[in-house]
Amino acid sequence: MCPFPWPADGIDSVIHREGISLSDSQAAQRSVEHLLAPTGLGLQPFHRTLAIWIEDQPDFAKVAIRLRRSAVDWLASEAPECLRWAHLWPLQADLGDPLPLLNGLTRAWVVDAIAKRHSWRTTSALLQRGARVALQTGRYERAVAIGLLAEYFDYYTGNDFGLEELLPAQLAAPMDPELFIRLRLELDSLRDAEVVCLAERA
Repeated sequence: MCPFPWPADGIDSVIHREGISLSDSQAAQRSVEHLLAPTGLGLQPFHRTLAIWIEDQPDFAKVAIRLRRSAVDWLASEAPECLRWAHLWPLQADLGDPLPLLNGLTRAWVVDAIAKRHSWRTTSALLQRGARVALQTGRYERAVAIGLLAEYFDYYTGNDFGLEELLPAQLAAPMDPELFIRLRLELDSLRDAEVVCLAERA
């Protein structure tokens, strides 16, 4: 439904928006906790096949739309910055409002993503998603602008421009308190020097 790890209080908040009490929400979570895996940023299904099974249930589509709207409210107002940054705009686009995504993907946004060491993988995916949405909605100038940003970003982060040298300072004074945890979850996308940097601070 929402492809990111959920903090427990985030689940409670979204369920509360649906009129379910905190005690009932927590009881429901306890009943399925054996199917969930902690990630450091929150809970997610222990295996992708579980999510596929849920999506195949008869009432999934109707319930999912309602819960996604509540998830947008939570992401916009209460979620940790790293989750808001990565997932609010795509979820809004999924629900029929692409403008935050299309208007938000700017040069300043890319520079901020690099400065805060947001996920390179997610940054690239957001730019590619924005370019596709711009094309699909006939906003061709935005498609070209976002596409160029995506090309520059992928070239800059995919070659040896010394970005890993920024990481010690970013970890020492993180603008995102979840930075260390996020990077640990993306070890396969890090350069060797970045992995060493994380290990030295473990």
